[in-house]
Amino acid sequence: LDTNKKVMFKFLDSEEVFVLNIRRGILELGFSEITDSDLIITSKQHDIKEILAGLKNIAQISLALTDGTIIVEGGRLEFLKTLSYFTD
Repeated sequence: LDTNKKVMFKFLDSEEVFVLNIRRGILELGFSEITDSDLIITSKQHDIKEILAGLKNIAQISLALTDGTIIVEGGRLEFLKTLSYFTD
């Protein structure tokens, strides 16, 4: 996987921030807000956990992106592409 991407997750139901830094197939996890993220995902923590665990299909994810359950800065399609890194 030849990509470099930083994804920051901000949770509405807590003050926690998680950052996924994907570099050439290696994933680093951070817990501090950054200023140079490629994507900023704002949602409730439970919704993101369900997506990352594979409990939601693409239709459910698309609905969450459309109805405001998940807010994406940096492009919805880029978010969906990033999710594909975590599937078989």
